[in-house]
Amino acid sequence: MSIKEYLKKIIPMPFNSLNSRFEILLNNQEKIYNEITENKKWEEKIYNEIAENKKWEEKIYNEIIENKKWEEKIYNEITEIKRRENTIQRIASENNWADVYNSTIEGCDWLRHRKFSPGRWALGYSSLYVLFRVLDDVRPKNILDIGLGQSTWMISQYAAVDSKVNHTIVEHDPAWIEFFTRDHLLPENSKIIQLALNMTEFKGAVVREYNSFKETFMDQKFDMISIDGPFGGDMMNYARIDVLKMIPGILEENFIILLDDTERSGEKNTINEMKAALTENNINYASGVYSGMKDMTVLCSESLKFLTTM
Repeated sequence: MSIKEYLKKIIPMPFNSLNSRFEILLNNQEKIYNEITENKKWEEKIYNEIAENKKWEEKIYNEIIENKKWEEKIYNEITEIKRRENTIQRIASENNWADVYNSTIEGCDWLRHRKFSPGRWALGYSSLYVLFRVLDDVRPKNILDIGLGQSTWMISQYAAVDSKVNHTIVEHDPAWIEFFTRDHLLPENSKIIQLALNMTEFKGAVVREYNSFKETFMDQKFDMISIDGPFGGDMMNYARIDVLKMIPGILEENFIILLDDTERSGEKNTINEMKAALTENNINYASGVYSGMKDMTVLCSESLKFLTTM
């Protein structure tokens, strides 16, 4: 180190030089203060902008929520309009089937008592028409009638004029059996079998079925089966599976299955399972749907295909 450099370290700084540096420090301090103040202004501006953006975000969010409410309202209105249109179409179709049915039964010699109460839980006019045509055109001999009601009243009149017909009715409710038979005299070849109901599991779903149905009909075959029981309106996955579980053993070579209420998902799925069972057993079949207030599906051997387009 040189003598000059050493002296600078030990000798105090001259006043002017010290004052000059102090002024520089003050100026820098003021400059830094101003920069900090300016930064705070920018921070406040940014904060206000963020707050304003949040207000806009909240406004946009509320508008989106409001739009969703309107979308839901519009969707519900469209759904209701479609439901009403469907109802109107079904009413019109039912009225048309009523005319077709009444015209078709005109002059029939075996249908002597023509007072029926179609609709609601009972068969509608489209189903009555199909049932009449099957009986009158095909003349089945071994008939299984599941669910005591309007179908029973028609089939029993058909059976009454042909002693070769065996008409078996399945019903679970003894009170309904008593009420029905009080006003409807059944012929000797129409017999009622009372089977209680129970709940069972089928393909992961809980389904209502007749107790001991399989054991009761294990050794019997039918050329016509009408299914309108047990009640299945609360069965979303499968309904009325008793016959399904006995296909193909319960069917004659030439067969007809009539399943009512197939506009409902439970019965519709059951029909699909019936088709799968027939296909699995290499049985050719035809199917068709008749729609009024309700749907009836016809599933029959291919030889009776005309029944699907009457």
